[in-house]
Parts: sequence; C-alpha cells; structure tokens
Amino acid sequence: EIPLRLVGSEMCIRDRNNNAIYTEDEDSIERLEDKIAFLEQVQQAMKDRNKIIRAKLSDDEKVARLVELGMNEQDARALLVPDFCGRVGYPAYRLANNNATLRTARKRLESVRRLKSQERKEYDINGVRVVENPQENRFQIFFNEKPADDTRRKLRHAGYRYSYENGCWQCYMKQWTVSYTHLRAHET
Repeated sequence: EIPLRLVGSEMCIRDRNNNAIYTEDEDSIERLEDKIAFLEQVQQAMKDRNKIIRAKLSDDEKVARLVELGMNEQDARALLVPDFCGRVGYPAYRLANNNATLRTARKRLESVRRLKSQERKEYDINGVRVVENPQENRFQIFFNEKPADDTRRKLRHAGYRYSYENGCWQCYMKQWTVSYTHLRAHET
C-alpha cells in the first residue's frame, strides 16, 4: 500500500524512495533511532579509518588494515590519495558535518518523543471546538459553520489550512500557533 499525505489542498502519494521521517508517522521514533545509530556508526568508522591513515605505516600496511575494517581495497587506496588541498583520509569538515547531522537527529528524536507522549486535548473557546492532537502533530479548529471571510484570512495568515478530510482548520503543532490561537480566540 502506498502511503498518502495531504499537502496543501492536494492528495499526494508519498514516494516509496522518500526516506524523509515525518513527525506524524507511526514509526517516526524507531526510524529516528535507526538514523542516529547509522550516523554514529559512520562517525566512528571515519574516525577509525583516519587513525589508520595518519599512523606511521607504509601505504600497503594502511590499505591492509583498512581492508580488515571492512573496506574494499580500491576505496582504501582512494582514501590515501590527497585531495586538491593535500588532505588524505576523511577531511575534518566531513566529520564535523556528520556530527552536526547526528546532533540535529538527536534533538529531533527528543522533540518527537516529547510530542508523542503528550495527551490529546479538546476544549471549547467561544463555541469553537479546539483540538491539540500531538499524535498527528496537528492543532485543529472545528467551527459549527463556515467562518467569516476575515476569520478565514486570519487563519490562513497564521499558517492554518482547511482539511476536507478532517472537516476542520489545522496547522502543525508549533508553540507560536497554539499561543496565537489562544490569543485570537480570547479577543473575540
């Protein structure tokens, strides 16, 4: 089965080759954990290979040790060839970039865990049903009837879109949208 995702006002098919991890996915926590484990493995492999490359060994000994770590001989020899700056092995920017990606993934995992652990909240504000739905990462507003043009304009301006599937105005759960909605609802 091909998963569908509502994007704007169109139903789009989520590409089978799309590796993006959406917060609202059922398996987002597991996929983020897998991504973190993979990035940690890559980081450690680059460090281990750089240690061998920087060791005071002959090139053939370096290649032999790199092959022991699981590299093929051609890739091991390619690591010993200096790049345009004269660097051999993995340059510092590759390690730094991978480490930054790892740090970002860890923060995102923590954020998704916090969001998924929240309870769904429903309440009424001035006759309008408001739902904080963290499992779907949505803040939803249900009106009894079609809101006025000015109200719809303000909702769009605040990042809300009408969901025909759910019959409500909704946006991603962000702190500023929740605060904005509470502020606007109490103004009327």
